[in-house]
Amino acid sequence: MLLVLEVLEPKVQKTAIALLDEPTSALDSGTEKAVLGALFDLAEGRTCIVVAHRLSTAARCDKIVVLDKGRVVEWGTHAELIGRSGGAYAELWRKQSDHDQTEVHVEAT
Repeated sequence: MLLVLEVLEPKVQKTAIALLDEPTSALDSGTEKAVLGALFDLAEGRTCIVVAHRLSTAARCDKIVVLDKGRVVEWGTHAELIGRSGGAYAELWRKQSDHDQTEVHVEAT
């Protein structure tokens, strides 16, 4: 994966806008953290649109837009969205966090 980032770096540095479509969807959590760190370093100072179902990816973004069936249902920062009781993002975050905890527990046993 780091080879891919090295190939992408010159292209990303020349653009004002970058689109990342599910950049970590097929990665384990450890690799995801490394790749996200590199991608966000590359995106520094430019507009970067990230399409992600993994909210751990979205959580690092400055602004998050939550879509449901093609319609915007919420937007804000990670902290703002988590703080909205009954919000779609907060509910998804809770579900993914519960799933991640279960997955970690199963892997540890």
